[in-house]
Amino acid sequence: MPAATFPAAQMVGLGSQTLIIAVLFQALPTASSSYIMARQLGGDAPLMAGITATQTLLGIAAVPLVLALVSA
Repeated sequence: MPAATFPAAQMVGLGSQTLIIAVLFQALPTASSSYIMARQLGGDAPLMAGITATQTLLGIAAVPLVLALVSA
């Protein structure tokens, strides 16, 4: 998503700080409340727990990497 957001934000003409914020929001992992919502609504809560954990671990590397690439 950050790779798609970056050119779209540039085409719209966002300023540098706004562009960085938009791209960083796309690099963030999913909200942990998604697990609770999946459990409450009868969804696949174990799958959502795995997705949340995986995205959080990948976010440890992705957020600094995206910030470095966008700031350059």
